[in-house]
Amino acid sequence: MVRIILLFVLLGCVQLVNAQADERMAANMQIRQGDMFLHLGRWEEALSAYTMAVQAAPNYADAYLRRANLYKHQQNFDLAMQDYSTALMLNPYAEALYDARARARILALDFKGAESDLEDYRRLAPDNQNSREQLADAYLMLGNYKAARRELEPLLEADQTDTVLLLKQSLVLFQAGELDLAEQAIRQVLAMDPESSIALDQLGLILMASGQHEEALESFNQAMALDPEFSLAQFNRGMANLRLGKSKEALADMNAAIESARGLPNMHFARALTRKSLGDWEGALADYNRAIGFDDDYRNALFNRAVTRKMLGDFPGAMRDAEQALRLDPSDPEAWNLRGNVELMFGRYNEAIADYTRALNMKPDYAEAMHNRGVAYLIRLEPLSGCPDLT
Repeated sequence: MVRIILLFVLLGCVQLVNAQADERMAANMQIRQGDMFLHLGRWEEALSAYTMAVQAAPNYADAYLRRANLYKHQQNFDLAMQDYSTALMLNPYAEALYDARARARILALDFKGAESDLEDYRRLAPDNQNSREQLADAYLMLGNYKAARRELEPLLEADQTDTVLLLKQSLVLFQAGELDLAEQAIRQVLAMDPESSIALDQLGLILMASGQHEEALESFNQAMALDPEFSLAQFNRGMANLRLGKSKEALADMNAAIESARGLPNMHFARALTRKSLGDWEGALADYNRAIGFDDDYRNALFNRAVTRKMLGDFPGAMRDAEQALRLDPSDPEAWNLRGNVELMFGRYNEAIADYTRALNMKPDYAEAMHNRGVAYLIRLEPLSGCPDLT
């Protein structure tokens, strides 16, 4: 009797496995269809196919992963996180899922969540060489250079001739401020591959950070000679020209780089500073607008646009930017000083003095805010308060 019961149980298990196999076969057909649409750039059709895969096999982690990756590319991070989490619930020991969700969290600026996922990923694959390099890449994106270095070191001990690993090591050292070691690593790359335009560009950045602007310019020139379409190297060459006081050459490089790369926020921001140095306030304002258009929270661009608007006489616009900068970082004394300057232009002296005082409470040795407050007191005919600040 017991043997008959066991037979029925086994038959039930076989039927369940067969049903799941049928579900996954149907889901995989939809996934292949979705992959084809994705390759063609037809995102909505790809999304529809992945959704049908999820519906065909609700317990199939890979279907959720594919859809999550598409949501991530569409920057629909809330829906991406839901699918990544469902995939991990179905397959909690798949380290690749933690890596994928961590990268999505980095893009969504959830750095704490990304760190947690990366630690889980590392715990599940502690000795996997590919995992170490992927972890190093993710930690670089997070700005956790200590952790990135921890992952790269054993890989480099095993192979000192891997130029890609050496490039990454140089980048980690550069970002950590260890410029001599960063230069040593990148020159090791160039000794093995002297025509690496990426290595020459990185060497230029290291030299520029070391104050060797002429040498940096030559390095960027070499990178551009090897790869004339290398827009980032051209932009960096523009920065080197700017540091050398060659504003017109800097602007020409930046214009070409932005046209080629279709502009990143930091490119527009740097070109705005260059235009400002040439007295082109209207052009600077246009670039600040573009930088902020890419990223509404780009605080440096907001701050500088407020200054530019003030110089152009657009005091209401300057005030809006100053207040937005304060909302982003109310602990920044420069933002309070900026708003005080705009208040002063409007003739609101009490408000200006209050803002300068807030800046000085945060940074007592802030000479510019102290000077500005002294001027505000003098305009208000209070020399007893204004003269000590100016002195």
